[in-house]
Amino acid sequence: MKKIFSAITLVAFSTTLTFAQSADEIITKFIAAVGGKDAIAKLNDYTMVMTGDVQGNSLEITQIRKGTDKMSQSVSVGAMGEIAKTLCDGKNVRVESQMTGTQNLEGKFLKATVAQAGTFPELLYSSNGIKMTVVGSEKINGVDSHKIELAVEDYKWFEFYEKESGLKIRQVIESPQGTATTTLTDYKEVGGIKFAHKINQDLGAFVLDLTVNKVEINKGIPDSAFEIK
Repeated sequence: MKKIFSAITLVAFSTTLTFAQSADEIITKFIAAVGGKDAIAKLNDYTMVMTGDVQGNSLEITQIRKGTDKMSQSVSVGAMGEIAKTLCDGKNVRVESQMTGTQNLEGKFLKATVAQAGTFPELLYSSNGIKMTVVGSEKINGVDSHKIELAVEDYKWFEFYEKESGLKIRQVIESPQGTATTTLTDYKEVGGIKFAHKINQDLGAFVLDLTVNKVEINKGIPDSAFEIK
């Protein structure tokens, strides 16, 4: 009986080892799921326009990404117009807000933001100095997913990748201001690459349901669009 028990235990342990995936393998599956390295290599830039509403006011978020390290995001609300803007030129990051003024990021926050800029930052997580650790599994809306902890120095956030499809379905960022949970669904192909077209952001104080209305790729966006003056 002891031998049988030991054999079953060994088989179970071996099976666990066989199916355990590293963070790099999970990211590789994600890249394949959205279109593959060859398709992403042809993606020089893209512009994504998302709309929704916040407290009864129309909301529009325009995000532009280019190359491996450039990003611009503008947030406009109803008649107020643009209320916030983030610019990353590949080396520096500036956050402008009507609520909090202008801030230039520094240290680990700067490194983490630059590392997440560009068209598909996941492809370069490792080379950009982001430490990735698989910390378990979790069900997201009834779907099994891998949970990865990502860290730049002691600044950490979490990403969840669906086990079956490989797609990223959630990101959780924790900060002194609170926890922001972004859920990604309704992936659709644009120019050979899949982008999430439904984005739910739970910011604690309120929830945003965003719909991607437009994705434009390879429009030749100049570097000046990301210039920090």
